[in-house]
Amino acid sequence: MKQKNKKMAPVNGKTPELREDMSIRDAAIASFAYYYRNMLLNEKGTLEDRDPEFLHYLRVASKRLRVALAVFGNIIDEKESAYFKENLKSLAPVLGKSRDTDVYLEFLDEKAARLMTHEDQGDFHKYRNFFSRRRKLRKGAVLAKLASAEHRKFKRKFSSFIAKGLTSESVEGNAKVIETAKACMDKCIDKMVKCSKELRNDSTDPEMHEFRIRCRKFRYATEIFINLPGVPAEALAEKLIALQRVLGTHQDAVTAGAKLDSFIRTHPALAKSKALGKIRNLQDETVRKSREKFFSILRDSMKDITSFRGNS
Repeated sequence: MKQKNKKMAPVNGKTPELREDMSIRDAAIASFAYYYRNMLLNEKGTLEDRDPEFLHYLRVASKRLRVALAVFGNIIDEKESAYFKENLKSLAPVLGKSRDTDVYLEFLDEKAARLMTHEDQGDFHKYRNFFSRRRKLRKGAVLAKLASAEHRKFKRKFSSFIAKGLTSESVEGNAKVIETAKACMDKCIDKMVKCSKELRNDSTDPEMHEFRIRCRKFRYATEIFINLPGVPAEALAEKLIALQRVLGTHQDAVTAGAKLDSFIRTHPALAKSKALGKIRNLQDETVRKSREKFFSILRDSMKDITSFRGNS
């Protein structure tokens, strides 16, 4: 009797199978192949519209692949690398807008809806339905991008790149990946320390968001090397995740406020809606609390992160 095929789940792959005896060249190809495979699996789920998390992890996998291309950039043809990174970067705004709308609808359903009285329901549903319609438009843009000739060309070229492997016999390519891991982590720590010193309690929301992006890139670079012995990548990644999570909550609330402002500009009759006022208050409170929490943990977190420098 044949077993039923298990339903494919979204793939959140963080770490390729690297070994300390690998050359940088072999580790690079293994990393590229790993993140690219995850991209394709999540792209398939996104196209089949199975679960919003497929789109989320498609976005994550494409970002991880971009970071891997940067980490191993010194052994890849410059033009080839630039082409791949540029095409992956072009996915970001399309996937990002769609994912952003998914996250906002989750916020409305799971948090804002609890605050609504019977009297609030009419305005609340008008607001929610606006974003529900937007979700369909955003999803349409994602499907169009994934079906585009440009994206198909990228996949053909990257698949060929993976199959061919890195043939350069450079000194850098023959070195052991363990050395690249140590150098990469120390370099990222130095950049993080420098950026953190520029932040103050009155730093702007965009400045905090820029630091969040750096945290994410550093974390993704670190997680490439988690399987290598003697490299404290996992412990370091945990510190970065804690910062990134708080900053993510902050940024989601900031962008939520911008969505509400935009909606009211095009729906002025709802400017004094009690329902939208409750949503506004909830978003503003989230911005305030997440900002306070971030700055309360930032200095200690950076001390912990700095302690990893030179210890890998």
